[in-house]
Amino acid sequence: MTQNHGVRRAGAGLIIAGLLLPLAGLAGQNGPVTLRMKFKPGETLKYQTTLQMNIETPMMAQNGAMKMDISMVQNQKVLKALPAGGGDVEVTTTDTRASMNGQPMSLPSNPPVTLTYDAQGNVRGVKGLPKDAAPLMGGGMAGANQMQLQGTFLPAKPVKPGDTWTMNVKLPGTTGGNAVVKGQFLKMETIGRYRTAKIRTVLTGPMNLMMNAQGQPTTDAKQAAMKMTGTMTMTVDSNLAITEGRLIRQAGNGVMRLTMKPIGSTAGSGTAAKGNGQLPNSMAMTMKMRMGSNLIE
Repeated sequence: MTQNHGVRRAGAGLIIAGLLLPLAGLAGQNGPVTLRMKFKPGETLKYQTTLQMNIETPMMAQNGAMKMDISMVQNQKVLKALPAGGGDVEVTTTDTRASMNGQPMSLPSNPPVTLTYDAQGNVRGVKGLPKDAAPLMGGGMAGANQMQLQGTFLPAKPVKPGDTWTMNVKLPGTTGGNAVVKGQFLKMETIGRYRTAKIRTVLTGPMNLMMNAQGQPTTDAKQAAMKMTGTMTMTVDSNLAITEGRLIRQAGNGVMRLTMKPIGSTAGSGTAAKGNGQLPNSMAMTMKMRMGSNLIE
């Protein structure tokens, strides 16, 4: 009787253990994890990237918004790993296609750009930009410079699904001050062979750009014919492969609300300026964006 009782207890223990093991595994998957980008010198990755922009101004009210669609392939090569866990990444843009209001258009080719990332996915520096380029307008938006808006903004501490964090970041070339990022670890998600952390980041910050007489971005105040100031908000969902430390895909949307003010002789005086070739003293512009990027394997 005692022996049978012991056998029954042992059997029950095995059953309980069998039930608890899957639960333990689930707890491990949903426990705190450290999310970091990883940079291996010589590693190359390729991403298919798309961008849609709708630009609205009072002058466009009768004809509707200007719509721009851009697609490209971004080739990323890790040049070197940095001591603190970051890396220098050379980004080359190829196979660029663009259209304006449904009509094909050409964009200037962009030379390779080197981005310096930290281990949390923040862009710390940019090398190789032309002197008069800015990453948020026209052709520059279509090039590798766009990646300044695609930082992953990973948290400093380990996180689990549901956790949130806030951080201040500086986006090189786009604002004169810091932007604020609010992040959330949404869930674990499997994409193909990758076990990923799906995170959502909401970035808000000021913008301060200058344009030359040809309507192109410039960083030279002497060449500036117009100043653009305002705010930007971007919401991006990213899937980061936890073990490999690489982005698998991103999808986001955002809006920029800008006020454009002519500088010097291009400035006019309100409605009177419309008849003399000069621009109004100020004009509002709203730019709505949608972007996506997927790892090609």
